[in-house]
Amino acid sequence: MRRKTMVLLSLILTIVNADDWKSLVVSVNKVWPQRNPVETYRYYDFPVCAPETITPLEMSLGQILRGDRIMNSVFTDIHRGVNASSVVTCTKTFTSAEITQLTNAIRNQYMFELIVDGLSATAPLGTNPVPEVLNICTHLRFELTASGDGKVTRAKLGCKDYTNLLALASVSPPTTTTFSYSVEWVDWVSPATTPTLWSIHWISILNSFMLTLMIVALVSVVLIKVVRADILLPMESGMTVDSKLEMGDGSDDGLNVIAYWKLLHGDIFRPPVHRMWICAAVGSGTQLLFVLSAVSILGTVWTIIDPEGGAFYQRGTLITTGVVIYMLSATISGYVSSRMYVRIGGVKWSWNILVTSLFFTGPAFAIWGILNNIAIAYNSTAAFPFSIILQLFVMWALVTIPLTVLGGIIGRQSGIALIKSDPFPTRTNRLAREIPKYPFLSSMRFQILLTGFITFWSIYIELKFILESVWAAADGPLGNYRLYGALVISGFLVILLSLSLTILFTYFQLNAENYKWWWRSFIAGGSVALFVFGYCVYYYANSIMDGFFQTSFFFLYSALLAYAVALMVGTVSFLSTYRFVWFLYSHVKSD
Repeated sequence: MRRKTMVLLSLILTIVNADDWKSLVVSVNKVWPQRNPVETYRYYDFPVCAPETITPLEMSLGQILRGDRIMNSVFTDIHRGVNASSVVTCTKTFTSAEITQLTNAIRNQYMFELIVDGLSATAPLGTNPVPEVLNICTHLRFELTASGDGKVTRAKLGCKDYTNLLALASVSPPTTTTFSYSVEWVDWVSPATTPTLWSIHWISILNSFMLTLMIVALVSVVLIKVVRADILLPMESGMTVDSKLEMGDGSDDGLNVIAYWKLLHGDIFRPPVHRMWICAAVGSGTQLLFVLSAVSILGTVWTIIDPEGGAFYQRGTLITTGVVIYMLSATISGYVSSRMYVRIGGVKWSWNILVTSLFFTGPAFAIWGILNNIAIAYNSTAAFPFSIILQLFVMWALVTIPLTVLGGIIGRQSGIALIKSDPFPTRTNRLAREIPKYPFLSSMRFQILLTGFITFWSIYIELKFILESVWAAADGPLGNYRLYGALVISGFLVILLSLSLTILFTYFQLNAENYKWWWRSFIAGGSVALFVFGYCVYYYANSIMDGFFQTSFFFLYSALLAYAVALMVGTVSFLSTYRFVWFLYSHVKSD
């Protein structure tokens, strides 16, 4: 008897679970103007059909940060593989204020988003075919496609019937309208993919890759031949740089025999002004570069393993991954900054750690604070909930700051040990050498313009796709970015070009007897950020975005993007130049 009861219970549970599986979960998310995808609002802030009890659904950190506010819906009778012709969701009675709200929303081409079995599906609230007609969708059509195991692989929304709001407004309120929906399961075949924007994108990346390799190869050959000749000539004569200087009388046996960069051996490692700030910049840039590399490589590997993207392509996963990796990698910035600071003679170690911890997060927090207040004023979902703000602050205070300090302590000890075991190749003179006037080709302005422009030219195609995914995505910021492999390649191209050009121009600068290469190498590499921000301005001017909300978000976040690019690329250029300068002067014999 007991065994029969257990079998019966198992059968009942199987039937219940099967029914739950057949029911399709459809949730509502947010509403936004089509031309301003960041200006998002809650779905139920508008007069639409709503369940008796509105329940917010569980969301990840990344979903909340991207403005999602997912809640339950009235679409509860959709089942897998079952068509439905006309299901009434509600009978809505509109007031004059609600009609005015919907009228403004439709005139501004507002979109709404539903989450169908985990897939995003968007549709307009209504249409405005002619000025005197404002149609609100009263019958929504779901067009769904499922895989062999029943999972929804494609969800499309369309409108089957409309009601003219202006006609409703002419009737004495309150006015009543019935809303309904239908479901159709269809077989869908992917359209031909060639030629597509995807293939054009990869062709552009390939062209940039070939151009970059040519430039890098040319620069490398020139530098190797010239530098080798510069190094070998004095060494073959068996004379030191100081003895050559003593011989100098303007003849071929004196100063003209050696390269001018060798005259700077007593000043080349003189610490730069504001050494704490450049160390903090390099530390922050190293951390950002690590985060970007980790996210890009994870996305690429995941795409290779699962072309559909799997968990990594779920809503908000990219943002969540980036935030978590950034907070946990704070040790890197503290270590690099503190090690370099001690190496060049810095003594205010605690201040160095504080400046490093705030070097990127400080400007980012200031920009976020301004934009969050704007979002609150607009009652937009782009504003972070207080609980999320508190959570992020606690994570930063209890995780990021301690890890930065830990990295700083390890870096300081490593820097002290490095001073003893591996000192600078040359000794620094007590008095600084006077820097002569040099031609325009050796000036910082020329170096910034040329380095920044050539480096930007290799990534502007990828930058266009990134901006499209953030500011023109159908389902909100970073809603459809999938090109992680292209991002890895583009980053590699930027690093190659930046370090090659910066080293080349540093060599010209040293031959012009200018030993101040520290800040110059960092700024020259980071100058690509000027062109990145300039392209953002160009993108905005040619887009359909408008309004104070979207404009402020676009330009402030674009400025933050350019700042992050400046830190990352500037760091690579500086560290590469540092190793180049070290190599040069480690082969110079001086008294």
